[in-house]
Amino acid sequence: MPLRALSNASVVHLVGALTMLLSVPSSVQRAADPPLVTVVARDHAFEAPDTLRAGVTRFRLRDLGPTKHQLVIYRLADSVSLKEFYDAMKVGRASPAGIRSLGGAQEAEDISIVLAPGRYVFACMHGFEDGTSHLSRGMFRAFTVIRGADGSTDAVPPKADATLTMSDYTYKLTGELAPGRRVLRIVNAGPQEHHVMIQRLMPGRTITDVERWFAAGRRTERPVMPIFWGTTRQSPGETLYATIDVTAGGYILLCRVPDSGDGRPHVDHGMRGEIRVAE
Repeated sequence: MPLRALSNASVVHLVGALTMLLSVPSSVQRAADPPLVTVVARDHAFEAPDTLRAGVTRFRLRDLGPTKHQLVIYRLADSVSLKEFYDAMKVGRASPAGIRSLGGAQEAEDISIVLAPGRYVFACMHGFEDGTSHLSRGMFRAFTVIRGADGSTDAVPPKADATLTMSDYTYKLTGELAPGRRVLRIVNAGPQEHHVMIQRLMPGRTITDVERWFAAGRRTERPVMPIFWGTTRQSPGETLYATIDVTAGGYILLCRVPDSGDGRPHVDHGMRGEIRVAE
């Protein structure tokens, strides 16, 4: 069809439409990536901002060791002092009333969390042979979350490719993970704290081989590779978004959080699962 010249009226309408489109706030046109906060871990302290803005925040752990560290983000009630937090959490038990674990990172992967205004703590809960944690040696750092200058919060979470729901003592994956860089929404729907650690299955192995391995006291040939990715403990009802590089193959999910009843890790209560990523 031959192109025709636009009339003056058509030009006016076109310019008006473009003006309206360009005047739409960027947050409506496309949700911006959450701000990235890099948390540096050393023996035994964190380097991180003292103040953050409320809303969705992306965290990345940079572990400079020399011992291995993790990142757990806690929210404190106004009634809980920093000393009370330290006294309650230094031995690594479940979070008591007034202390909520929002989760975090085991490695250098990105995790995103919706932060409400309030008081928070970065902590490392890795343990020593005497039963104490890195936190007990001072590895925690308080920070405050405030509203923006206009009183607003950025609370649009990342778009998830799939959802992993944790409960006592199971994992349920809703949706499919395809190879590539993916966002996994992780929800704790159980009455206890949980997390997820992921191990890649050896070629040709399944969760049945893993169950036999556990039944044999883990003394036979390993059916899984070492843990390569994981989150840290989340209190009941908490949600985080994890960015993970997925390749085709089989994976085992497990939880090592101590049980609130007998203190044994949840994996010993059968909290294991399998997912398959197709080519």
